Amino acid sequence: MSLLNTAITGINAYQRHLNVIGNNISNANTPGYSRQEVVLSSALSIDKGYGYQGTGVNVDTIRRLVDQFSIEQLRTDTQVFKGYESFRDNIEQVNKLVGDERTGINGALNEFFSALQTAAEDPGFIPGREAFLGTAKSLQDRFNVVQDRLNDQNEAINKAVSANVSDINSLAASIADLNEEINARSRKDGLRPPNDLLDKRDELVRELSEIIDLDVVDTGRGLDIFIGNGQALVSAFESRRLQAATSETDARRTDVYFMGANQRANITDRISGGTLGGMLEFRDTSLNSTMNSLGRLAIGISESFNAQQARGIDLEGRFGDNLFNDFNAERVAQSRVQANSNNSRPQSASAELYIRDIGALSTSDYELRMTGPLDFGYEIVRLDDDTVVKSGALTGDRPESVEFDGLELRLTAGEFRDRDRFLLQPTRQASADFNQVLTRPAELAFAAPITGDGSLANQGSGRINQGEILDVNQPAFEVPGELSPPLLVVFESETTYSLLDNSDPLRPRNLEPPQRYLPFTPGVGNDLLSDRPGETQVTSYSGWLPTVPYLQSADQPDFWPDNDFNPERITFETFDDEGRPRLLERVSTDKGASAREVASQLSGVPGVNARAFTEVELTNFRSARPSDTAPDPVEVFINGFDLTIPGDELGENQQVFQEGYIRDVPDVITPDFLANRINNSWELQEAGITARSDGDSLRILAENGDDIQIELRGNGITGDAGSRPDSFEVSNGQQVRLSSTGSDTRGLLTESRGFDFSERGPYTYEFTTPYGEQASIELTENYEDADSMRDAIAQKIEQELISQERIKRDDPWLNGRDAPGRVQVNIDERGEISFKVLMKMEGQPDADSEKLTMGGTVDVVMDDGIRMRTEPDRGNLFPGQPEALSTFLGYQFQIDGRPEAGDRFEIDFNRDPSGDNRNADQMLDFQGDKLLNQQDGGMNFTEAYAQLAEQIGVRTRQAQINTDAAKVSKEQTEDRIQQVSGVNLDEEAARMLRFEQGYNASAQMIKVAQDIFTSLLGAFR
Repeated sequence: MSLLNTAITGINAYQRHLNVIGNNISNANTPGYSRQEVVLSSALSIDKGYGYQGTGVNVDTIRRLVDQFSIEQLRTDTQVFKGYESFRDNIEQVNKLVGDERTGINGALNEFFSALQTAAEDPGFIPGREAFLGTAKSLQDRFNVVQDRLNDQNEAINKAVSANVSDINSLAASIADLNEEINARSRKDGLRPPNDLLDKRDELVRELSEIIDLDVVDTGRGLDIFIGNGQALVSAFESRRLQAATSETDARRTDVYFMGANQRANITDRISGGTLGGMLEFRDTSLNSTMNSLGRLAIGISESFNAQQARGIDLEGRFGDNLFNDFNAERVAQSRVQANSNNSRPQSASAELYIRDIGALSTSDYELRMTGPLDFGYEIVRLDDDTVVKSGALTGDRPESVEFDGLELRLTAGEFRDRDRFLLQPTRQASADFNQVLTRPAELAFAAPITGDGSLANQGSGRINQGEILDVNQPAFEVPGELSPPLLVVFESETTYSLLDNSDPLRPRNLEPPQRYLPFTPGVGNDLLSDRPGETQVTSYSGWLPTVPYLQSADQPDFWPDNDFNPERITFETFDDEGRPRLLERVSTDKGASAREVASQLSGVPGVNARAFTEVELTNFRSARPSDTAPDPVEVFINGFDLTIPGDELGENQQVFQEGYIRDVPDVITPDFLANRINNSWELQEAGITARSDGDSLRILAENGDDIQIELRGNGITGDAGSRPDSFEVSNGQQVRLSSTGSDTRGLLTESRGFDFSERGPYTYEFTTPYGEQASIELTENYEDADSMRDAIAQKIEQELISQERIKRDDPWLNGRDAPGRVQVNIDERGEISFKVLMKMEGQPDADSEKLTMGGTVDVVMDDGIRMRTEPDRGNLFPGQPEALSTFLGYQFQIDGRPEAGDRFEIDFNRDPSGDNRNADQMLDFQGDKLLNQQDGGMNFTEAYAQLAEQIGVRTRQAQINTDAAKVSKEQTEDRIQQVSGVNLDEEAARMLRFEQGYNASAQMIKVAQDIFTSLLGAFR
């Protein structure tokens, strides 16, 4: 029996081996199957006295041949490979889209600029314009198609995310079920494991690792699986569900949510690896950035060309309309802002995001986060690098704007509460919104709206360019087809110029604010106008004109009156973010300070630049009659310098005047003679004092703003009753304009005829007196002729000035003789009334003289956001609350070379656009101008697209390299597993033969035992 039992255990063992081998061979190609083998041990030995004798063999278990480390490594290698593969498959589509000349933007962009070049060469040729519009439409189509493809890919990813989440849930549930089944079928001693179930579970985990990165922990009750940030997808016999749903931040995106027992957590940003992780990484790092980059390019092209169109005029002389759609349309601005679905309710907040500076525009999305306390604190985060680009507190007023990175976020309505969040996508869908809206070739604004020209009489070498439009939304362009007003550039000297309103070329007048005696640097290009939209200017009163000149007696000590400017305290303020004034600086001026001294003080204030000049006009020269009754010749002094020194008193080697001065003093002093002497005086030239005569009047200028002192001495006539002394009248040279506040004269008021003010009245006019007070007159009479009309207006103005003088002197009995000079009225071609005040200076007997010190004018130019106020309110330098007027006209011109005094240049509207391609040339410059990405040094449109294509190409190549490397690593791990767990048919066949021989041997042992047993039975018969 011992032999039989032993043989039976052997045949049973070999039969198990053969069964397992057969099972191995049958599952040689079954995915996840691990090769199995029978584990044997010797049966219990029996003590026979002569020693222990074996009783056969035991079959302990059937075990899987696995390398647990390699299995875990394969999971890691699988999720890495699948992640790279998924990323590669997706980015290769984008790379083909943007890199191919037939589908990308670059080819269409080159054709667009090429057609523009052709059209600009003949700007009046309609077919050329039509061809350009055709390429604009092609460019639109290319942007739209690329964006549609990218949107389709985004939607495909959304669907794939949903499918992957469904697969994850299915696999997780199956793994949990297998955990329970394996646990139920496994013995506590670990023997007799359910090998096939273990293989199946490992294969499911491997399949799960193809989709998502996971961590696996064997707890003894099964495999626990963790994903994301440690969320337990499978825990023993239970599985949790994932959900694919619309993102709470971005409605165009599907996110992944972990559904816990009592929570729903967005784990999209924490998912990595596997097909799902690769897709999400591609979407976050490549797809979205590609759409944003293309959108920035579309916005850059659209806004640049639209802005340049607006700066030019079309063939019909009108400012250009948009070539492409307006990316700052309200609808588009609203679509760029998405409220988080988790924001506090009710969700009443609404906002708009506007493009303000394409050069500062990035390719990132942003998020507005309300940070508290309460509902006021906020921060704006750039999501690409998680940088806070703006933070602060809201005022609660609506609308309210916040500016950052070339954008303006306008909060328009509703409540923005603590912890609320809003996604800001300035460029995401811009390529889809890129549309050509201009269709008529004649509407292409290829011509510049302004033109500059120099006078043929100019003596210098100055040259004016053709100007540049900065902003057409300015009063200068309010009247179609006109420049309001046209400008006249007059060079007062080689180093100064003035800008005048040239609406009436016969009578140019000052701009508002006046732009007089501006500095000019000869030999280089000089900007003529302000290019800062927020810049303002306050202009002081012109030089103070006393009621009468100072009488200097010959027997009294020499004395000079000051300019009669009162001391003032000038305060400059800025404003904080909430609009509250904040002291910038306070300056106090001295009594009688010159304009130059005041300007020097004010220019020390940050953001303030003051310039000064002093101007005096001498007119209405009258000579003594009869001259032979004059006891002494007349003498005229400027700043103490005698202009009337006879040449024979100076000698041949004189050092007083330059060559070319008028040597002989004429019997009758004239403006031409005085101008010659002033401009040839070494002393006055060194002091910066010049003069200009038109034959009737003399203008004396101190360009630096020093006081001008005038003295008239001698030739005081005391003889015949018909005689009179030499005299002239003095003014500060400034016309005071009257503003009509009553009935309209309908353009019928002129300087050449009278006007009936008794009909359709009353006709009232306001003006500012030389004392800084507001005054008004009312005209109600019928005037038959122009002279009587001007005299009557002058009389009314004089009465107002006398009234103001009474107030100033606190003297109710002041008579007309003490009024501040004579009023001279002028009516221009527009029917506007102005006046200036003239004071007479005349010769005095007995060597007495009359003196006058004229102060200057200060122009105070202030940066945007600065306000100026002065004390006292009734000063004669600045008014208490001076009006700050904008200096920005919306365009710019340059003059270079070396203009000479008296040279003139005219600036006006372009009335012949058909042959003008200046604005088209500006558009062509966009091909090379670095308009985008100024924060990194700037890029032109072609460079921006090339950078995008290069980035996608580099990422694609890197993804291909990573995928190939990960594939090799995965295959190596699979080879190691195959070596341990794989079924080798040849090896299994050899083992089958070996165990078959063992089986046959055991069977033979049974036969031997049977023979022995039969022999024994036969012996006993």
